[in-house]
Amino acid sequence: MKCTPETIWDLERRLSQPTFRGVPVGSALASMLFLEIYRGRKFTAVENAKNVARFFFHQLRPKAGPEADVSLCKGRVLVTWLSPSYRLRDLMFPVAKHLGYDRCMFLFRKAEMAQMLPRGVVGLGVDRATRYDVGVWRHDYRRFWDGFQPVVEDAVRQLALPRGVYGRLADAIVLCTQQIAGFLEFLHRAQPAAVLVEHDRDSMWASLVLCARTLGIPTFTMLHGMPGERCLNFYPLLADTLFCWGDMFADMFLAAGVEASRIRVTGCPRLTRELPISQGEARIRIGLDPDKPVALFATQNFASWDSRLKLAETFCQAIQASERFRGLVRLHPADTLSGYAELAARFSLVKFLVNEECDLDTVLAAADLAVVHSSGFGDDALIKRRLIVVLDAIDEPLGHGQRLVSLGGAPRATSPETLRDILHQLLFNEQEHCRHQQLAEQYTRRFCAFFGDEAAERTAEQISQKIGSDA
Repeated sequence: MKCTPETIWDLERRLSQPTFRGVPVGSALASMLFLEIYRGRKFTAVENAKNVARFFFHQLRPKAGPEADVSLCKGRVLVTWLSPSYRLRDLMFPVAKHLGYDRCMFLFRKAEMAQMLPRGVVGLGVDRATRYDVGVWRHDYRRFWDGFQPVVEDAVRQLALPRGVYGRLADAIVLCTQQIAGFLEFLHRAQPAAVLVEHDRDSMWASLVLCARTLGIPTFTMLHGMPGERCLNFYPLLADTLFCWGDMFADMFLAAGVEASRIRVTGCPRLTRELPISQGEARIRIGLDPDKPVALFATQNFASWDSRLKLAETFCQAIQASERFRGLVRLHPADTLSGYAELAARFSLVKFLVNEECDLDTVLAAADLAVVHSSGFGDDALIKRRLIVVLDAIDEPLGHGQRLVSLGGAPRATSPETLRDILHQLLFNEQEHCRHQQLAEQYTRRFCAFFGDEAAERTAEQISQKIGSDA
């Protein structure tokens, strides 16, 4: 079955009434509905049987955090930190720094992240923040499930969802109500001034945001990545306020249905326009000829391995067809060098680089331009003043790549031959290079209004103003 955005939004709406302790369960499950049902996970008979077993197990053995002192949270901004990834670290910590570390409490996902907190930052693992009274939860859950079970059954039947979806939802709802119970009790005890999250529809933080809103605590969400079709998985907005990078994203959320009063354009704290190393130094560090222009290709984590290989091979074929430039392939964190070994052996003018081998800024410094399909990597390149080409040579939705073409003026290649010709034009035709550079700058200004420290300061100011007005 092909699930449409309307189907997934309808399912979220149906599962949001009745609420559990005032919190809409459908919205708390937003990430699971998108990742598993919208993206078409296969619900096999074996998996369905496992979900039924999990459903009963999680009722008998509910997850509850240990007793923890949360007194330091009182009156502070609760800032979430989902993973050590620089994309999230450099998004959240600069804002907290401008708010004042003494005014913030970080809530992190994994215990080992406590050792990664900067000096002066206090934090708490989410497992230690979600203690709740299991007996009271069990009583409330049973009453809730009696009325909610028919809602789930009707939704699965009326939306013609696969039969196994019911078992998956039933188990997810058990865990979701436990998460809601934990966050509600935590927020009652902690009494934070506000909650700031990377993504309000994340599987962990959706319940936190919804619980905070139920209690009247101001909630804010950052824009952490690229919204896709009609802002799916970013819309409906769960937090009170969304911090957008630029007007382009604000317009997207307005078109999706978010009220203008809930959107603030404050830029992106993790993005900067400068590169810390010269092009020649970067190429030598990576092992490239410092005198040859470099085209960079970033692989993408498609579900289809054939799509990944075909796209990389198309890029390599275009590079190998010319002696005037070299190719560099930076692998997605989920990719391994062994998966591309056959291509690396066949194409001598292309260097393959694992993600951890070199930081993003050094890779972009080494390149003259970047080739992408639909990845946000293309925006990273434009921000660093590197031109991009969209490579549309596989049977995968172009998604954000289409936005780069239509709004950013990026050339679109569909084969090794067209890619080779485009690379020649951008690298060696000064008039074409300048024309595309102007289009790229126009796009970049709409993509992100403010960068780095200025963006972090503007975001912190918005939070401080809201807390002050509510005090």
